[in-house]
Amino acid sequence: MSTQLKEFKATLVCGILAPIPSKLIKLKETAFIFSSNTGRIRAQNLKTGTLSLLGKGYKKVSGMAIADDGKTLFVADNDTVANIATIYQVSLPNANKSSAKKVWSQPGQIMQLAIDDKVLYFVDQAHNSLSVFSFVKKQAKVITSALNKPIGLLLDGNGKAYVSEHKTGTIQEVVLNTGVNSEVLSGLKKPAYLSWIDGAKKEILFTEASVTDTVKSYHLLNNETAVVVEDKLGTSIAGAVKHGNLIIVNALKRLFWYDFNPYPIQIEVHNKTPFIGTFERLVFHFDTSGLTLEDLVYTFSSGEGSGRISLSKDNESAPNEVMMLVGYMVGNHKLEITKKGTAEVVGVLEYEITDVWTDNNASPSHWLTGSLSHFNTGYTWGGGPTTPQNIDVLPQSGTRNVCLLMVDTSSARYPGGAALTTIQDEWVNGTVGTAPDADGKVRSARAYFQEVSQHVFTLNLVGGQAPVVNLPNAWTDYFSAMVSPWPSNSFRPIDASAFAQACISAAATLTDGGGNALINFQQVQSLILIVRSQGTATTDNFFWPQAWGGAFTVPGGSASMSVLGMPDDWSSVRDSRTVFETLSHEIGHNLGLPDLYTSGNTFYSAAVAARDVTSFDLMSSEQLLPHFSIGNKMQLGWVRPEWVLPLDFSRSTIPLDMTINIHASELGAPPAGRVSAIEIRIADGWNYYFEYRAGQLIQIGDQQFQNPSGDDTGTNVVLGTDMISSTFTFPIARPQIMRLPRDAENENSFFDAGEDYKETDTSSMAISDFNMTVLSTASDFATVRIRYGTNGRPDLYIRPWPGGDIWQSPDIEVQNTKSLADPALHNQPWIGHPNTLVARFKNRGPVTARNVKVDFFIKDFTVGGAPEAFLGSDIRDIPPESAATPFVEFTTSWIPNNDGHKCIVARTPLYIDTSVNPNIVEVTDSNNMAQTNYSRYISAAASPAHREITAVSLHNPFDKITDIYVIPQIKGYFAHFYRLYLEHSSLKLNPGETKKVKVMVESEYAGQQWFNEQLKKKQINERFFSEDTRMSLVGYGVPPNTPAHPVLLGGVQINVGSGRATKFEQFEHADNSVFGRVIVVDDGSPASGNAYITFFAEKIEEAITITVNLGAKGEFFIREIQQYDKIKPKRIAAHYGGNPGLAPCDADNEIKL
Repeated sequence: MSTQLKEFKATLVCGILAPIPSKLIKLKETAFIFSSNTGRIRAQNLKTGTLSLLGKGYKKVSGMAIADDGKTLFVADNDTVANIATIYQVSLPNANKSSAKKVWSQPGQIMQLAIDDKVLYFVDQAHNSLSVFSFVKKQAKVITSALNKPIGLLLDGNGKAYVSEHKTGTIQEVVLNTGVNSEVLSGLKKPAYLSWIDGAKKEILFTEASVTDTVKSYHLLNNETAVVVEDKLGTSIAGAVKHGNLIIVNALKRLFWYDFNPYPIQIEVHNKTPFIGTFERLVFHFDTSGLTLEDLVYTFSSGEGSGRISLSKDNESAPNEVMMLVGYMVGNHKLEITKKGTAEVVGVLEYEITDVWTDNNASPSHWLTGSLSHFNTGYTWGGGPTTPQNIDVLPQSGTRNVCLLMVDTSSARYPGGAALTTIQDEWVNGTVGTAPDADGKVRSARAYFQEVSQHVFTLNLVGGQAPVVNLPNAWTDYFSAMVSPWPSNSFRPIDASAFAQACISAAATLTDGGGNALINFQQVQSLILIVRSQGTATTDNFFWPQAWGGAFTVPGGSASMSVLGMPDDWSSVRDSRTVFETLSHEIGHNLGLPDLYTSGNTFYSAAVAARDVTSFDLMSSEQLLPHFSIGNKMQLGWVRPEWVLPLDFSRSTIPLDMTINIHASELGAPPAGRVSAIEIRIADGWNYYFEYRAGQLIQIGDQQFQNPSGDDTGTNVVLGTDMISSTFTFPIARPQIMRLPRDAENENSFFDAGEDYKETDTSSMAISDFNMTVLSTASDFATVRIRYGTNGRPDLYIRPWPGGDIWQSPDIEVQNTKSLADPALHNQPWIGHPNTLVARFKNRGPVTARNVKVDFFIKDFTVGGAPEAFLGSDIRDIPPESAATPFVEFTTSWIPNNDGHKCIVARTPLYIDTSVNPNIVEVTDSNNMAQTNYSRYISAAASPAHREITAVSLHNPFDKITDIYVIPQIKGYFAHFYRLYLEHSSLKLNPGETKKVKVMVESEYAGQQWFNEQLKKKQINERFFSEDTRMSLVGYGVPPNTPAHPVLLGGVQINVGSGRATKFEQFEHADNSVFGRVIVVDDGSPASGNAYITFFAEKIEEAITITVNLGAKGEFFIREIQQYDKIKPKRIAAHYGGNPGLAPCDADNEIKL
């Protein structure tokens, strides 16, 4: 129970908490502002209880609200004689009515106020209404007049208001944009003013006035009511507010303070009902206990299931603050704080972890630690100049661990007994089944992938079963309807990541008879959620098959998983496609393959849409289970480079005429004298492929060829596909793989014996004809003839970023004095100093491209196509690449500012030489752009360690509002010693909108003592200081017209290292010299390495930087600085570049000249 601390005499009508700046009213703590029936407004210091008069002259104040600036106060004043209600605006500290500005006035009786940005909400007892006043339009609009004597009013920040009805004893929920109200709580006794009990706005504090007055709380998520204070407070209890562990109760002529904390430490937390895997800042109030953070030991009631504590600090940390990393177990938890070396409990925090997330506009925050791998890529374009491209771009081999969860909601539960077993068996067999059907064939996703990969790749079911996960809430708490043209009764998650996390957390608590966990989620790579439909009729709501991914909080830390969801009755009720067909397609997404179908994609032209590869690739159509086309098999590593014949006509200077035998792609490795595919290089990153498709009757895949459908597919045919290598950027104006365009004879990119494919290139000085003719076909191979002329066109190119966990182009580099002096600082920008951007372009063609202009752009640290700003350009000739001239460097200058990390873009348009006739036109501009991003942190250890903060921009490139999200990766030998924090992993953005999301990184490195302890455990070695851990954020967008499958937008990477914190102990100027000393913070020992002393002129680009090596005592000395007078320096700055084990730092002072 609560303990009454103090009682104050005060005739009170209403009250609010307000963080009033102390300089305004000389109050050093948060104040409680209240009004009396004498028309006066007072403030009470919550530390001392001291009362201050703020204003007077009002009739009867019945409502107040304070703006975010802490000084603008809105006051509702009622003249009960004239029946006029007026809202005033005053500026603290002078809240007198004589100084107030009239905002709104009307007949009535206005009660509680609530402010939200540029609008003010108020309830009116006389008109039983809730209204909103716009400060911009200076007008009020009634939202609803269906209330009954309203008094209290709260806003949840998500489009809803909560109103107390004093007469009927209810609390109503009002949807603000519609005015529809519904009852959430009834049977109350004269409820009055309302307040939030928590910063998350999920729990309402209200009062009931009766013989025994009570203060109660109502939790919106779990629909639970609890008594907070029960006492004889007075006959006119009006309301209560909460501040930390302090409850302030308003009663007739009295204010009461109640304390809920029997411990010497008070713990302040913003949200006591956090979502799984989020993080919360905890602030400790030690008061007179004499304790400090160093004296505390933290114990969670359910261990890591409840959470963890991080002691690192960042630039936003409050004094005496730690970070609580919320665990994976849903339910009630307790953090117990004891005094070090004793069993004395000095503080307790009770909180509830929830699995329900209702914010449609932003996902929960998330912390992650340890090695996380979302997807791996090979190298740029998957191949070099003379070898096949697209090889091992998304390598998949060995066993992929999948987990099946049967998920239901309170709206529709799975049956029990034999009925449940039948459903589970269908899904287990469809996923990893090994039993043959009547025709002797095994049909499952596992069997398909073994077949199509030639047994290089297979699936394994973690736990060997498909357990049921019962989510506690209703269907509508987790799902929202798909958009047209999808069925109106098909649904997707409200927040895909939060939904998957809720399922994982529920399953993580399941155990076998021996108490062992059924599923080890750190082994799971693909999570398959089988969602129970809301009924068995075709009109009942169901979950549409879709794939996504994310990093999740699991036992042991964090785990990255690809996720796919399907309805439990997919093949029996919802669709004619089988479980294993659709599962195979969705697992294809898990492996990193995009959709290839062109329907519904508004970015594709009609000409592109007509080239859909359809039944020649599973990622276009899973019906009848086609194999992947050869390009996808190459990306996955299931076709080796020696099986492919590369023909590079972009460099061709002599005609070619060749006959080639192509082995059927269904049969794996080709025998001698045959190849699996012919690769025709159009340009780097753009290739044609020819393969022979001959379905085998003993297989389950490629059976569509047994009954070919006219102009769409054929049996025993040579298939021609047009493939671009993924650059992992957006937008993409075509699918990655599509059919070749129809030639003069109109074949649809598949060719029987005697048919051919022809192209004529007349866009250069040399006319080049390409011809592929099928000479013959057999059951296992086809013979083709390839003929090609010569090429007379340039092909400029620059390598894009590889993707995966590497989001830097190998052909873009930033140079500065520091990076040129120290190889360890290679390609690292220097903020506030002159930098040179270098872009290296090559020319694969046989002719020189003259006067090529390369433009440089800069944009925010972003995972999508955020707006670009022009930096500069350079013009040079690019001759054909050779040993003598492998590339040409284009440069521009850049002085990075300190407003966040950036992405650099280098681009040249399609090259056209108009000096000759006909004009020489470059082969393609698809490889004329590259981008790279820069971000590196050294997590500096002192006492405590430092947490670094940056931001990443999320951008919506689509023409409609949609969700943009990121999937994090953490890679490196020491990944388990680093932690990543995301403010949100997804945002709902308007078309073209860009928003920043806060990102924080930290190391567990806490100084030399910590390092020595880990060294003894053999958990660490000296590599820890020289080898960065790579963190990357891979961005995805949910296409508004095809929301089932997100598309990749790009990515960013952050390189993180660790080192002891350093500082300039001295940096001075005297006797025409500059000198100083750099030391290690925790023990004062000298630093080693280089210091960089920069003489800044009026123009920053004229600055001169001197590199100086630190001496044995960390000292440096530069004499005769007058030699730099030629630039007329105005100031001198110093920077220490760091060294393995030592973090960089800047001198706190600059020397003014």
